[in-house]
Amino acid sequence: MLRTAIVCFGSCAITMASLLHVLQLVQLRDPHESTACISTEPTPAQERMALPQRLARQRRYRQVLQSQMPTLADLLSAESAFHSQKSGGNRPSSVTAVLNHWNRKTICRQIDALRSQSVPLAYIWVCVFGGSPLASSIEAAVGAYNDSRITVLQTEHNFKYYGRFQISLSVTTKYVLVIDDDMIPGKDYLSILLHTINVPGRRGLLGSIGWLLPRPQSNMRFASYRATANATGGLYVPDLAYDITNERLLETDYLCSMWCA
Repeated sequence: MLRTAIVCFGSCAITMASLLHVLQLVQLRDPHESTACISTEPTPAQERMALPQRLARQRRYRQVLQSQMPTLADLLSAESAFHSQKSGGNRPSSVTAVLNHWNRKTICRQIDALRSQSVPLAYIWVCVFGGSPLASSIEAAVGAYNDSRITVLQTEHNFKYYGRFQISLSVTTKYVLVIDDDMIPGKDYLSILLHTINVPGRRGLLGSIGWLLPRPQSNMRFASYRATANATGGLYVPDLAYDITNERLLETDYLCSMWCA
């Protein structure tokens, strides 16, 4: 059964008409039939920078690489307070996943990936802010899963990418996983995060993509990590456009796309 909530920050009024509008969903047998899950757009080609630019950025990456940090294999072999067998088969972990959707048609791919995790989630919250053009289709797709763990959180105001973090403060689980709408986690992603975050000395905000900030410019603003004309853009890791991959735990200034705490 779909659970739908209308979320307000500050003061707001919820009318019966708006509530009925939310509850009058199109019934689907298969969530993948929803227009929120059907995309005809081709996958864009991977961007590749010119060789001199790739080599220059790789050199800067090697300068900041912390070789003493553990690899993924090292982390998974380390003692951890988390053991996946404690989940007891289908028993959910104490994790809430928070998704944020606007116009990208990936909701089914994300929910499929989250429901297929080797360690089950407790809850999946789907944020739909400010009149998304796919709001009704997303609600219909979520309803077709008939999974009581999944809740649609809807607001009239568009809180963009900030609202999901505000909503994350309200989870009742021990951990929260916030995911961009273009990220599809592998089946063991949650298990790896929970193992790592429970390794002594490794507790913190974990993710898969990060940015090492450059020095601020004269106007005290940071250049984009996509800056290619010079070395002012810092480092975005991993960055396939520059053939930069990361095999070790890396401390960054902030994370992008996925956040687990």
